[in-house]
Amino acid sequence: LASVWAGKSAATLTAVDLSNTGLGAEGCQTLSGVLGCLTSLTQLNLSSNMLCLEGGQAVASSLVHLQLLASLNLRDNKMGFEGYTAVTQCLGQHPHLKDFWLEKFCLE
Repeated sequence: LASVWAGKSAATLTAVDLSNTGLGAEGCQTLSGVLGCLTSLTQLNLSSNMLCLEGGQAVASSLVHLQLLASLNLRDNKMGFEGYTAVTQCLGQHPHLKDFWLEKFCLE
């Protein structure tokens, strides 16, 4: 997946839906290393992936590269308060963000 996104097609990719794929924290950390190549990304769906604190932190660290992001779906994950806080603190830097889903999240 990383090698595909690192190619020329990454420059034009606008939506990534990895919902309910069992991504987990490790997958999210790998994904965060790739998201920097997806500069045209406007939609990112990582819902229902059992993301924990580390997954939330990985998502947060990658958001800086996604300046065109308009939609972010993180519902049904278990990032905890610290993970969600890390993500939400980065969102103020995204003037295009219109949709942000967190419902059904667990703060434990």
